[in-house]
Amino acid sequence: MSNYFEITLRPVENYFFGGERTFGEGESVNYSAQSNQFPQQTALLGLLRYVILEQSSSLPLFKHRNKADELIGSKGFNASTPSQSFGMIRSISPLLLKNEQGYFRIGDEKEVLDVEFSGSDQYMILGNINKVPTIKDYDPKKRYETQIIALKNKKNRLSISKVLIEETQVGIKKAKDGETHTDSFFRHKCYRLKDGFRFSFVAEIEEVEYKATKYDLKKCKSIINFGAEQKQFHMEIKKLDSKTSNDRETLIDGQGSHNASFDRIILISDAIIDFNLHELCEFYISETTNFRTMSFDYNYSGGKPLKLNLLQKGGILYPKEGKMNELSKCLKKHVKFRNIGFNHLLKAEKL
Repeated sequence: MSNYFEITLRPVENYFFGGERTFGEGESVNYSAQSNQFPQQTALLGLLRYVILEQSSSLPLFKHRNKADELIGSKGFNASTPSQSFGMIRSISPLLLKNEQGYFRIGDEKEVLDVEFSGSDQYMILGNINKVPTIKDYDPKKRYETQIIALKNKKNRLSISKVLIEETQVGIKKAKDGETHTDSFFRHKCYRLKDGFRFSFVAEIEEVEYKATKYDLKKCKSIINFGAEQKQFHMEIKKLDSKTSNDRETLIDGQGSHNASFDRIILISDAIIDFNLHELCEFYISETTNFRTMSFDYNYSGGKPLKLNLLQKGGILYPKEGKMNELSKCLKKHVKFRNIGFNHLLKAEKL
């Protein structure tokens, strides 16, 4: 039997989530480091696995390896394997933001643009003939921003810059002898979450029995270290009733399945694309983001880096006529990725 738990994270101070731009070391040393705005889904999975081990008194790992394998699986997420088990963790949802008004997804200001395909002009891309879109009220001189958009009222939206406050530290590192060197300059950019907001995700947890003892995730409030610089976060875990979890899932991934007026798909999370997107879409508006994953055993041996380019959360896809369901199925077929919060979508109509 599975239970659903909401995990919320509120940074105590500014935070830094590692991405492509870090200080590095050796030949790859860099003077500038920039935090990602949000934690990666694999980081949330890793945090949850650690919490389960801590709650079940399964640390240190070398003393409880068999038990850990049963509770959280033997390895972290590995994108190159066809299937994988994480023990009692059945799935986790995409990351959302939350305040007293409700839940917010990450979106794009361009969602408000009126995109039509009524003209006769066409263009060819990758062997596919697509209609040229007419984008009304588009201003090429305007800087369209990332926004957070309420799940229950899409007209309730805020600029991401008003919720994630950028903080930059510039300085010069001194050597042990007190002298400075030409490569000592550094620039460090991190973020601070606006008061009243929290990161939120939901985990589906299945009770596991090991040596006649049953284990489940426990409700708690605690301070945890999280992110590339192990900054402190207030973490709260609470159990959801079936109605709350179903309502939340419908808001995230179930809208528009039977509404003919919906003409676009919005990505709630980053999405892996391994099919010809231009064959199913007339047009799409999206950024790409890098996703790196490594597979380690407990001894941190045998790690092989894998880099993927994903469509970024907030992307807007405009399916060809009659292709809405096929496009949705192609995005949802990656069960392994969806189980850790990737490839979730929302069918929508223009505002």
